[in-house]
Amino acid sequence: MAVYRQVQITYWQDKFVLKLTPEEKFFYLYLLTNSKTKQCGIYELPIEIVQVETGYNRETIIKLIQKFIEYKKIKYDWEHEEIIIFNWLKHNPIKDNLNIVKCIEKELREVHNTDLIPLDSPLQVFLQKEKEEEKEKTEEEGQLETARMLWISIFTNNPGSVEKEFVSERIKFGGISYTKKLFRDFREMGFHKVRTMKEALDESGNIKPKSQNETRKEITYDEFCKLPIDGQKKYKKNKDNNIWELINV
Repeated sequence: MAVYRQVQITYWQDKFVLKLTPEEKFFYLYLLTNSKTKQCGIYELPIEIVQVETGYNRETIIKLIQKFIEYKKIKYDWEHEEIIIFNWLKHNPIKDNLNIVKCIEKELREVHNTDLIPLDSPLQVFLQKEKEEEKEKTEEEGQLETARMLWISIFTNNPGSVEKEFVSERIKFGGISYTKKLFRDFREMGFHKVRTMKEALDESGNIKPKSQNETRKEITYDEFCKLPIDGQKKYKKNKDNNIWELINV
């Protein structure tokens, strides 16, 4: 919250202000400069605070608030005791100040009733940005949850971050439906490890024909042990590492 507020000197010659009573002029100036004001022009303003700061009684304050609502200069949420000053940005322009922009974005997230903000208000730009960010966040959380559930159902016996990362990659590549079908196919074809799954995919994200997957050039010792006798005869061990290579490729 700023320690001071700007009010243009033209305030006193404004056509609207010139028609106000002295009491109304003071109250409107108070709404623009009181201790509860915020950079976005929307802030909580309990009647009790106004009583202390202006010296007016409760009935007078309510009467003045209703007057300025009728003048279409403010809106007041009686439930949350929250007010918006429609001409706030006239006296406190946003400009291209990044700190002000960040401040307004933060303050708008704390507003109880965003319905106070008119559809033609510049603040709607900030609200729309916030809604889009919230939507992206929700979608991202939804995808992560889907990835987590897919990972649980598919890799229950082999948990690890590598598996979760692979599922997330597939979702980004082709979406949820594609990923679900892909892993159903992997299960039906007997795939259990991420490495063999990755090697089984072509550039289009489809599983290669089974014959191609069975005759990979290199396999691990564990994969070699799972092959039938005829399949093992196609491979020989590389002396330099624990990799088995296809013979006569």
